[in-house]
Amino acid sequence: MYEVIEKIKRFKEEELIEVNLKLVGTRKDLLGYFFKTPFNLAKNLLKEVKIGNYKNKRSLTANAYYWALVNQIANAMRISKEEEHYNLMKDYGQCEYIAMLESVNPKNYFDYYKKIGTYKNNNNTFNSYIVYKPSHKMNSNEFAVLLDGCVMEAKNLGIETLDDIEIERLKKEYKEPQM
Repeated sequence: MYEVIEKIKRFKEEELIEVNLKLVGTRKDLLGYFFKTPFNLAKNLLKEVKIGNYKNKRSLTANAYYWALVNQIANAMRISKEEEHYNLMKDYGQCEYIAMLESVNPKNYFDYYKKIGTYKNNNNTFNSYIVYKPSHKMNSNEFAVLLDGCVMEAKNLGIETLDDIEIERLKKEYKEPQM
């Protein structure tokens, strides 16, 4: 903390700076921290404070490995990598069930979905969908399930994959947590 404050002091008053801190604690503790500590000397510069739930994100290395396997699987099956990604999302991804008025186009709201039915209620016609969570919005645990499914599909096609220990290491590497 002292180092951050010293860096803030070195800038001229009219210069805009951005300071990123990673703090862990309860909401009450963090709010107290921002409004009673030496951070007060930067209170006029503090434009935004984000406090949210701690989420682990998957590593870029795991993501790159996933897409390399998707490409190899797609080539082996003679389909596009986008189609294979969609197939993996349907088989191993996270999903929710929703209903929308028949007049609403789900393409305007969702990247990955499948229509599963139609029904009427109060003189309105609704379509039911399974909506799949895009992989870029998955947390590390959700993406690990998708990656495991991708590895299994690759092995079933005789595509060489990393050994299990290396795959576990990839899944445990996280980007900086986002709040």
